[in-house]
Amino acid sequence: MRPASSTTSSEGSFIDTPSAFSPRALRHRIRFSIMITPPSVRLAVAAAFVLAALLASAEDSSPPGVVAASATLHPDNSLIAEIAVQLDAPGRAYVEYAGPDGTLRSATTADPARALTVPLVRLLPDTEYAYAVVPVAGDGTPGARAAGGTFRTRALPPALARLQIDATGQSTAELVLLDLQDNPDSFFLF
Repeated sequence: MRPASSTTSSEGSFIDTPSAFSPRALRHRIRFSIMITPPSVRLAVAAAFVLAALLASAEDSSPPGVVAASATLHPDNSLIAEIAVQLDAPGRAYVEYAGPDGTLRSATTADPARALTVPLVRLLPDTEYAYAVVPVAGDGTPGARAAGGTFRTRALPPALARLQIDATGQSTAELVLLDLQDNPDSFFLF
C-alpha cells in the first residue's frame, strides 16, 4: 500500500490514497468541491443540468422511426392478426388497419420497446386487410404513418361457418363468442 499524501488545489484539500477512488470517497470529494465553488460557477452548473433536462424532454416529443413491420395470423385464431414492429429507438406504436368494414385502430402498446407485437382483432374471415404502423412519442404525440402491408385472414372452421345467430333487441355491450374446446359444435354467446 502506498503512503497517503496530502494535496491542495483550487478546489480544496483532500487526501490522495488508493481508496480515494471508491464511490464514497469520490462523493465526499465532489461535495467538498461544490461547497467551495463560487456562486456564479454553481449557477452555471445548475443551468447546464436544467438545459440537459429540457433537451431530454424534447426528445420525448419526437416519435421513433419504424424500421420494419410484418403481419402473421395468430396460430390458434384465424381472426386475430399480430403485427411485429421494429423501431429505431424504444417507443410505443399503434396500427391502423382497413378492410371492407372500414378503418380500425389498435390500442397503443403499453410499454416502450424497440420490438413490439400489436394484436389486431375484430377481423372478418377470408378477408384482405391493409395496415400501417403509427409510432408514438414518449409524450403521446403520434408520428407519421409508416408503410405497412397487407394480410388475409383464413376461412372459419366448418362448425363456425355454419353458425347462425339471430339477435333481437339492443345490446348494451359487444357480444363475445366463446368456442368450447371439449365440444366442437357448441358455442356460448356472452
